[in-house]
Amino acid sequence: MKARVQRQLALGALLLLVVSVVPSRMFAFDDWQPISPDELKMTSEPAAPGASAVILYREESSDDNENYKWDYYRIKILTEEGKKYADVKIRYDNQYFHITDLKARTIHADGTVISYDGKLMDSTFLKGRHLKILQKTFTLPDVQVGSIIEYKYRTRWEQGIAFAARWIVQDDLFQKRAKFSFAPFKHEVLVGGLSGSQVGYTVFLPPGSQIVHKYDHFDLEMSNVPAFTEEEFSPPSDEMKYRVRFYYERGNIRGPEDFWAMEAHDWGSAVGKFTSHSGNIDDQVRQLTTASDTPDQKLRKIYAKVQQITNLTYRRERTAAEEKTLNFKENKNADDVLRQNAGYHNQLTRLFVAMARSAGIEAHVLRVSTRDETFFSDKILDAGQLNSEVALVKIDGKDLYLDPGTRFCPYGVLEWRRTGVAGMLDTGGSQAKFVTTPYPELKNAVTQRVGVFSLNDIGDLKGQVRLVFTGQEALIRRLQGIENDETARKKDLEDELRRMLPATTTVHLIEAKGWDAVDDPLDALFTVEIPSFATTTGKRLLMTTSLFEVNSKTPFVHEKRVNPLYFEYPYRVLDQVMITVPTSFQIESLPKEQKVLAEFAGYVSTCKAEGQRVTFRRQLDVAGVMYPVKYYPQVKSFYEQVKSGDNETAILHAATVAQN
Repeated sequence: MKARVQRQLALGALLLLVVSVVPSRMFAFDDWQPISPDELKMTSEPAAPGASAVILYREESSDDNENYKWDYYRIKILTEEGKKYADVKIRYDNQYFHITDLKARTIHADGTVISYDGKLMDSTFLKGRHLKILQKTFTLPDVQVGSIIEYKYRTRWEQGIAFAARWIVQDDLFQKRAKFSFAPFKHEVLVGGLSGSQVGYTVFLPPGSQIVHKYDHFDLEMSNVPAFTEEEFSPPSDEMKYRVRFYYERGNIRGPEDFWAMEAHDWGSAVGKFTSHSGNIDDQVRQLTTASDTPDQKLRKIYAKVQQITNLTYRRERTAAEEKTLNFKENKNADDVLRQNAGYHNQLTRLFVAMARSAGIEAHVLRVSTRDETFFSDKILDAGQLNSEVALVKIDGKDLYLDPGTRFCPYGVLEWRRTGVAGMLDTGGSQAKFVTTPYPELKNAVTQRVGVFSLNDIGDLKGQVRLVFTGQEALIRRLQGIENDETARKKDLEDELRRMLPATTTVHLIEAKGWDAVDDPLDALFTVEIPSFATTTGKRLLMTTSLFEVNSKTPFVHEKRVNPLYFEYPYRVLDQVMITVPTSFQIESLPKEQKVLAEFAGYVSTCKAEGQRVTFRRQLDVAGVMYPVKYYPQVKSFYEQVKSGDNETAILHAATVAQN
């Protein structure tokens, strides 16, 4: 008997979300674990001082023979804040999984038990290509400080599919006891078309933790597991937590080199078949290009053509009737994509590579991980880490990375999640070749904020603001608004500007240009009114000049940090604010010039006056992506100095009228 291992190329995010809900196998019975008197009267946990709640017991177990996974949680509520854990969300992919056998109850400190007998509510958590993550939610009854809440449930999936367990050991709560178990499929499985029966795993666990292999299953028991500290500007949390990742091994492999060689061969064969020569593609390329075009000009024309094709990855979920109207059939090759004028992200990338080759340009498909979810390691024998594809072309002996499969992605730019990541290159050979995509540059993520205003005698400000987004900044907003109508897009832009300004601000969008462009900026113009912007103190007005930062907060307030610092991409912000002050006031003082330079960032601001006009200019550059914790003091200091500079004010005083 053989079971098929579900390929995880498109399910990387899915498996992270499902596993983050946590599983259990050891209690396929209805009895609850016994509760001790000490647990009932417990008011704090010395190992987790100040915790709002702690996990007294957690069990996760899965069995690929029986196609299910159990979850069990027992949580002690210690403070009012901890009562939020009574609201439970169970996330799952309804294409493969369904939730059954839920039981839940609340136990008060005096031992009173209140069973949950309500209904589970369904809602959508995440949508994507061939992926819909739902969540079942419920609230445990009458939860009080001192209560214990318990719940357990089973996740089932269809027969013939094996999901090697992934244990995310840490939680956002301290765990007194935790047990994990995984029973792999007992017979052979098919991994990439090859039979195998071996199971491997990689671990990131504290010293002293040990996985025990007991004949037909793997076990792990831990005590006093520290809570995971969530911090802003951190790498993906599931890549930082204590964890164990199992995988079914392909055939008779002898290690990572063999595994990736076989994966490179199989994947390369699939890419070769999809991008095989097509007379129709040749015709299209001849129509797009001319013999006098340079390689770069040819690539730009091909890229623009691929960007115009309907991108099915970035579309709203459609009804069955709408799908039937589209009459879309699964693309089997690049020619199908061109003929149907529609395709998904990776299919469009492969079409671009096929067209580039038709134009006589060396081009390859590069299979990469997306670093908003996964950091690739060739020591983990799971090809599902590589969950996306980009193009690598050679022009004048230089490498150029392109992302034609991402809607609105500018030529020469990779969407940030695919930058600075390792990938497997399609070379047509039988050996795996890994390359790393370049990190994005400052110039590819720029926000310009320009304001032109007039101030009246009582401190009200009125004028216009222009926001201009280029590169990654424009791409993010275009993708977020891809399915929105004009009204929704207008609201999104107005809300974004309003969040920068005082709460009393009135914002109205005049026009927005470039929503559907690829290489052009996204350009928005607004009218703005801010009552009482300047503060009156006697005969003086105090006026903030760093207008767009009035609501900003220092991002790093804690003295110590646990996780590395992680910025999604380098970026630049350019501000210019011009304020004409009333003739009844004179300019008494202006903010001093600020200049703060650090290894990873820079900040400069100036403020000058010409007649009654005050002009403030500001530039903030953040050039890094990831820094170890040891750099935290420098990063914290930099942002504190930036905030201090932004808080500087201009002082105006009432003009003196000359007497005869």
